[in-house]
Amino acid sequence: MQAMYCASESMPDRNIISEVMAHIVAGIDTTTISLSYLLGDERRPDTVAKLHAELDAAMPDPLSIPNITVLQNLPYLSAFIIEGFRLHGVVRSLLERVVPSPTSKTVSPASPSTTWAMHSRPAPSSPPGLAS
Repeated sequence: MQAMYCASESMPDRNIISEVMAHIVAGIDTTTISLSYLLGDERRPDTVAKLHAELDAAMPDPLSIPNITVLQNLPYLSAFIIEGFRLHGVVRSLLERVVPSPTSKTVSPASPSTTWAMHSRPAPSSPPGLAS
């Protein structure tokens, strides 16, 4: 194995192995948590009905595996996945920021007292090409 810290310093094998293992282990829980949230969102009957209708139309034969391009072009499925990751992303904080008062100017520009950490704006996200 060969890897470099920088152009002049090589990385020992034990460090390479450690880095690879850290990436593998980090990816296990994040994927599991994200999929758990998506499956939890599927408990809503209106969401399930829309997903089934779109998938049934795109996959008339439930025994055949659809082409990935077909799945990538399903607008409701794409929006469902993107919105699920936006709302339930694993590597972000759901905690509100602490802002001393509604008119505080501790940061520039001023942050309202209802500011959330990130990716929690009320409007849903849209995959490219679906924004109105």
